Amino acid sequence: MKMRAKHLASKAALVFPLRSVDQAFVMALCLIFSIPVLFGKAPAPGSIEAAMPPVMVIGWAIVLAIGAGTILVSYFIGDRLLGIVVEQFGSVCLGVAALFYGGAIFAITYEQGGAIPESIILGFSAARFYQVYQYQKFLNQVQEVLIKVGEEKADGV
Repeated sequence: MKMRAKHLASKAALVFPLRSVDQAFVMALCLIFSIPVLFGKAPAPGSIEAAMPPVMVIGWAIVLAIGAGTILVSYFIGDRLLGIVVEQFGSVCLGVAALFYGGAIFAITYEQGGAIPESIILGFSAARFYQVYQYQKFLNQVQEVLIKVGEEKADGV
């Protein structure tokens, strides 16, 4: 039983999702570009935001800022498991914001051929949701290891 827990622990360590510098850079940009919108800066003429109702722009900016900010904060949490849980929350927020924005691009630029920017934004959304899936898989493995270790301690092994 003890060897099984060690095997699971080493397996969980191998699939721990890594964070990347480019991801941190994109999160910082998302946060930086959402802040002016939150403080009432008018969207640039001809932009996607200018074509959306103001309440939708503010809602999008709030979710974008919360998601990106939460992910950036998660990088500095000392407890890696807690950091992953916090990052999961941020990834869901960011995925929703990107899904909404990709839909807005499609709705607004459908006649003008907005498939390329829409695809990029929707791909970003899919990547965030896939990250949530990867983290959940990792957290389930960690939980399995902790249960096995607890059982071993209870058995006195």
